[in-house]
Amino acid sequence: SNLCTSPPGVLFENSLLQVGVKHEYVGSQGRITVFFGNLGSEPLENFKVRVDNCDHLSMQKQGTEGLLDGDDEDGCVVAVRTQAKLLLLGEVMAPFDDAPAMRIKFQTSE
Repeated sequence: SNLCTSPPGVLFENSLLQVGVKHEYVGSQGRITVFFGNLGSEPLENFKVRVDNCDHLSMQKQGTEGLLDGDDEDGCVVAVRTQAKLLLLGEVMAPFDDAPAMRIKFQTSE
C-alpha cells in the first residue's frame, strides 16, 4: 500500500518481523504509531528501536517498556504473535528534505 496516501499499512515484512504504521497529521503536527509484530516461532529478544533526532523536527517518543534505544534496559521481548508499539508525536519546525532514520535490532534463536 502507499503509506503517503493511506494512513494505516505495512512498512516492512519478512518471515520474522512485520512493521506496521498508522499516521495522522494536522498542520505541522503529526502522530505516528509504529507496530512491531513477531511473525516467527520464537520470541524476539533484546528488541530495541532507535529513531534519530533532527534539528527540523521536534519529537516525543513513547513505547513498550524497554523498546527505545537509550533506555537503561536490555530491550523488550516481543513474544510470538504479539506486538511492541512505538508512538511518535512530532512537530515540523522548519522545511526539510531528509527524514529521520529508524533502526531496529533484536536477537532470536531462529
